[in-house]
Amino acid sequence: MAFRPSRIVSGRIPLDESDRPDHAATLSAIKEVRMHRAIALITVLMTLSPAMAWSDWKYAHWGATPEQVAQASGGAVKVLPPAQRKKHAAPWNSETAAKGTYVDGALHLALSFSFDSQSGGLNCIVFEAAEHSPDDLLKQMFVNLNGPPQTADDHKDLGMQTFSWSTGKDQIGLTLMTDGGSFATQCVPGTNPPVE
Repeated sequence: MAFRPSRIVSGRIPLDESDRPDHAATLSAIKEVRMHRAIALITVLMTLSPAMAWSDWKYAHWGATPEQVAQASGGAVKVLPPAQRKKHAAPWNSETAAKGTYVDGALHLALSFSFDSQSGGLNCIVFEAAEHSPDDLLKQMFVNLNGPPQTADDHKDLGMQTFSWSTGKDQIGLTLMTDGGSFATQCVPGTNPPVE
């Protein structure tokens, strides 16, 4: 559009109808650019942290380092010094490098976190119920998070019940003991270390 001084009115240059932008097309183009930027950002984040799976327990994320788990726990988990870490040989190839506690009402748990020996990422959590913690609360925690167990076995002669869940990204085993000592493991499939 050529500048025409005669068209200036109170400091503005009025536009002819043909000069006005199509607002719907402009908004659509802006939304499309934003969507492409969001997709690019998500792609970059996923590429930069491939070990961070989207399955986990509470504040502990698969692939996290011991320091990340401790930080995310808000002080409930401590990173173990190298001399206190327990190594799990093949086929587990991991080490217990952090321990902590979890309390939810009457549910009191001791937690152990195992990390892959090569990548250093979290791959298994062991839950041990405190003596005074009701076993049904431990089971209910897993039911609330994962639905009813896929397998349930009652071993009365041994004084225990076992339950399991498999979500595709998690392999969970729960053992309830009638005389105490109930425990559970939640791991990346195929990585369950021996219970300590």
